[in-house]
Amino acid sequence: MKYLGHLLSAGSTDPELKHCLLTHVWADGLLSTSMAPTDGAKFWVMLYQNLDEGEKAGLLRILSVRSKLQVAINNLLRARRPDRQCLARSDEDVKVDLKGVHRSIASCCLDRSGAMECLTSLMQVKDLHVFSLLDSYFGAAPVHKERSEIRKELVSRVGSKSALGSFLHMLTSIGSPMPPEQGDAIVTGECGDAEATREFLAKASKEAPSLFVGSLIQIAKAVKEGSESTAAHMVVLLSHLSTKMVHCLGSASRELLHSLVPALQRMCSKLPPKAAKAALMALSAVAESSERTEVLRAVYTNLVEALEAPEAEGSTSLPSVLQALGALGRVAPDIFKERVHDIAEFVLQDYMLCDSYASPLSTPESDSQGQYSSCIVLKGQALKALGAGCVPDRGSKTASAAVLDAAKRTIKFCEGLLHPNEDMTHLGVQHEGDAGHLRLAAASTLLRLARRFNSNILPSTYVALSLMIQDPLMDVRQAFCMKIRRHLQVLQAQKLSGQRCAKFAACLPLAALDPAESNRIAANRTLREFVSRRRSTTETLEGCAIVAASGGSSTIHEHPEFTIPYLIYLLAHHPDFPGGDAVDEMGCEVYDPFQEMLAFGLLPLLVDRTTKRTSGTYPAICKLLRTIKRASDATEPDKSENIRILCDIGLSLASKIVEMALHGKELREQRYPASVSLPRALYKTVDVHREGNKHEDGSHLPKDLELIDVDFRLSNAELETHPGKENVGKATNKRRRCREDSEEEREQPTPQEREPRRKRGRKRGAA
Repeated sequence: MKYLGHLLSAGSTDPELKHCLLTHVWADGLLSTSMAPTDGAKFWVMLYQNLDEGEKAGLLRILSVRSKLQVAINNLLRARRPDRQCLARSDEDVKVDLKGVHRSIASCCLDRSGAMECLTSLMQVKDLHVFSLLDSYFGAAPVHKERSEIRKELVSRVGSKSALGSFLHMLTSIGSPMPPEQGDAIVTGECGDAEATREFLAKASKEAPSLFVGSLIQIAKAVKEGSESTAAHMVVLLSHLSTKMVHCLGSASRELLHSLVPALQRMCSKLPPKAAKAALMALSAVAESSERTEVLRAVYTNLVEALEAPEAEGSTSLPSVLQALGALGRVAPDIFKERVHDIAEFVLQDYMLCDSYASPLSTPESDSQGQYSSCIVLKGQALKALGAGCVPDRGSKTASAAVLDAAKRTIKFCEGLLHPNEDMTHLGVQHEGDAGHLRLAAASTLLRLARRFNSNILPSTYVALSLMIQDPLMDVRQAFCMKIRRHLQVLQAQKLSGQRCAKFAACLPLAALDPAESNRIAANRTLREFVSRRRSTTETLEGCAIVAASGGSSTIHEHPEFTIPYLIYLLAHHPDFPGGDAVDEMGCEVYDPFQEMLAFGLLPLLVDRTTKRTSGTYPAICKLLRTIKRASDATEPDKSENIRILCDIGLSLASKIVEMALHGKELREQRYPASVSLPRALYKTVDVHREGNKHEDGSHLPKDLELIDVDFRLSNAELETHPGKENVGKATNKRRRCREDSEEEREQPTPQEREPRRKRGRKRGAA
């Protein structure tokens, strides 16, 4: 189990190892098919319980591939043969559907371009039994034949030695490592440890809901007839299944889900907060489209009436009501906007300032170890629920006037909570842990609102939000870094502008000063993942420059290099940026922390992670830094001097990093021919000719400034393989000491040790 955990952790960051695990190690399941379902279920729960956080994430990613592939294959079969109700669709619509489905399936494969070609060949197959076998293998219905037999027959029908046969063998090898019988045993609670089973079910059903589709009857029965604690647990599982797998279910299963509508309506305000939120999400998914609006409006009316009831602040069901309202805003924004003003007024003016609380329906999860006061946890949940309600999962990007006003008020309220020195005693804060929890809740709410109201977040709010990654509390810093990572994933999945992604990725270099090495590694990994993903979705910078030079517009704002304008702005507005008095008193060493943060942000852009060579972006980065230096601060003109100092330091650091990556070769800077534009909210143009030589390279570089040594950062990719391990710091210090030792001090091999090497060398040469 120890070695399996290491494999899972490594596979979560290494695509090739992950593909090998899926297609070879887990081709027919991790456990023997003859193992009793109860024993297999106990193994899965015990495995998850004994893994650390990084290994758990790796296990869930491996499990999620099967679920993702199952949904994609079902969509492929549906797009190939549309339902009778969809026959009115044009051929172009079907082609668009197929193209998106093909991309989704190819994303599960190592060779994506080859997968796309094989999928095109698959759609030209005339044998209908091939698609029937695919439906049997990946469908939600139980499979009565062995999966290995289905795979063998499927591959033989298209040719076992053909490229399509190899592709289908690879696809079917990415099979479920957990047979449906074992999933049923986990759902029915036959594993012994109830708490561990519930934790595994909650996480696994969210990442891989298809593993538990076969247990739909047991889940529905538990929701209807089970005790309150059992129903609260099962409704979370039901929400994951209904929202992600409902289109893969047959008519009988859909009717079963539809029969749960009355029970789910009652649960939206009767269960604990998390379960109430899940009940409303499930209700939205299982209700028939013809009655969905009516059902949700009835629930909305009941929830708002609960807020208006006398002494609502002390009601035990109030946290559940607020969570359900936030979920309703996500799935039914047209209904939520009708009373959004009253909801915002209640949360921001009444609930957040109230100091009388009744005992909640259940103890909040975050307070299970007594770290935070119960009322603070509930207030944080209410604030996040209000932010979530203003940002629907789908729908128009344009918000109504009422929703926009509520979002602006929430943003302003959250900004006042972000500063560590802010007095929060009027909110019921009892100690520093409570204050940190409220700061994190405010930051989470702002990140959520930024998905839809990015233009309404002022630069001052953006700076305060970014400084959360340097919060005094380690737990807050760690949690905020994870939220930034999730926020970037959501923005890129929604295919929003690269400029908005770069804006929030620029927060990550501020973690360079974190005293906890695990936090620095996590931020470094997230930043490199962002750079890699943005470059895979955009054209090369060289092509961008050629298009711009020929009369087109530059698209550099879609590239990861556009983090630089935001990073420079954040550092220039950093509260610890040294002034003239500090430099006179302490020397240029006061700039070292800012060099660390600049190098942290520049290195992933300048040096390729795998080859350790320059990535070819040096001309564009220099162009950006010089353009920023020629601009002034649009919000605080006094900070323009800070911006110019940072630009000169950035130019020097970029040059040093590239020279080191060239390994002694001459650095020849090429001119970037395209012009670049900067964020208007942060910078404004100035008359360069009027200000003389203030904008030349090095004009604001502090005298006697010594650049920091960034050589050790070139091996950071090694640190990203096993984040969170205790031996990471020891290994890093050991490598660092080895670099500092001189050649004379290092132990040299003896002549007796060299002799066998020379003999082996001659033997290989002769061979």
